[in-house]
Amino acid sequence: MMESGFNIFVGPYIGLLMSAKIGDLDIKDGSKSMDFGVNIGLGYELESGLGFQARYGLGLANTIDDPDSDLSAKNAVIGVGLTYAF
Repeated sequence: MMESGFNIFVGPYIGLLMSAKIGDLDIKDGSKSMDFGVNIGLGYELESGLGFQARYGLGLANTIDDPDSDLSAKNAVIGVGLTYAF
């Protein structure tokens, strides 16, 4: 049987561009193909192996691929999850 309790996680991520659209407009050519950043999160595991998680991913890379532009775009993600350990 597992012990219940909280867990904290922090770590890097790398993302690869699969698609980039605004409505019907494809903007993939103006976007960088790779992103990187850091994930932080908090979770809770029950003795039954069931767990809950909440995460935040902060992108650190500018995803706009135009060296002549002063614009900057970075990704940010909030996620929730349900886990089961066996």
